[in-house]
Amino acid sequence: SSEIIGKTDFDLYPKEMAERMASDDIEVITTDKPKLNIEESLRLPDGRNIWVIANKMPLHDKNGKVIGIMGITYDINNIKMAAIQLETILDSFPYKAWLKDKEGRFVAVNELLAKSIHKSKVEMIGKTDLDIYPKEYAKKFIEDDLKIIESKKDRFFQEISFSGNRPKLHETYKSPIINEFGEVIGTAGYTRDISKLQKELSE
Repeated sequence: SSEIIGKTDFDLYPKEMAERMASDDIEVITTDKPKLNIEESLRLPDGRNIWVIANKMPLHDKNGKVIGIMGITYDINNIKMAAIQLETILDSFPYKAWLKDKEGRFVAVNELLAKSIHKSKVEMIGKTDLDIYPKEYAKKFIEDDLKIIESKKDRFFQEISFSGNRPKLHETYKSPIINEFGEVIGTAGYTRDISKLQKELSE
């Protein structure tokens, strides 16, 4: 820490990266609003690149004036590498598919899923179900994810999900993503609309 105190991003990182970080800092200071879920690739002193999520929040004095920034960064390198490898596979998948980290943030989605709720893939990355879906449905999705994480076993669910922003009955498959140490680092899944099939079976 003694080598960092008093330095700026420009003293520590390549110019292009430092300019991006400084721009985020200025935005937080001038708007007095936090900037969350900033996905960045950082170069470590040993030359490795890692992926992180950064969150920046304004710090205030007792009069409410912005006097600085607090930042929290966490490592998503393992899950990001898995997401990059799976991105092409997900886009060729015939159902809506995704990859989430352990906290339930989307780290990869396919085109079918994004289009079904009228968003781009970029808009969904870093978001949770609560950011995207109505609360009553999002809470159920999150509960199902937690069952997968706690049990470390894959499962099928019947869920009310969305097609064209309309709720419809879906069959959903969810599986834990387990690293080489046996730790759950996220979940993967796909979902398909079975409302038409259910109607035909009922008839």
